[in-house]
Amino acid sequence: MTRAVVLARVERELLAAEEALQQGKPGRARAAARRAAGFALEGWASRRTAHHPRPDWPREALARLQMAQSDPALPPAVQEAVHQLTLTVPAEYDAIERADPEDRAEIERRIAIINRKEHVAREDSLLAAARVVADWVAGQMP
Repeated sequence: MTRAVVLARVERELLAAEEALQQGKPGRARAAARRAAGFALEGWASRRTAHHPRPDWPREALARLQMAQSDPALPPAVQEAVHQLTLTVPAEYDAIERADPEDRAEIERRIAIINRKEHVAREDSLLAAARVVADWVAGQMP
C-alpha cells in the first residue's frame, strides 16, 4: 500500500470525524477516528512486515487498534493514543442525542455519574489521538 493511498484514506476518515462532531454525532465521530487510526496502522504494519495486506491483520478498526496496542514497535505516545481510541463509551453517553427532551435531564445526570466513576473517552480527544497515530505513521512511511 503506497504512502499516498494510506494518507488519503486516513485524511478522509479524519475529515468525516470532524464533520460528525460538528453535526453532533459522537458515535460516528468515534467510529471515523478509529477507522483513521486503523487505516494508518494497517499501512504501517503492511510496509513493516512486507506483506500486503498483513495476513493476521483484523478487518475491523477497533480490533486493529486492540492488536496494535501491545506492539512494542510503537512509541509510548502512539501507544497511549491507540489506548485512548480503544476505550469504550457506555451506551448512555450516546443515548442523549436520541432522547426526548423530558428524558435528557435524567440521561445527563447518569452520564455525569459515569464520568465521575470511570474514564470516558471524549470524541474530540479521540480525534486528537487518531491524528497522533496518523502523524507518526506518515513520518514512518517514506
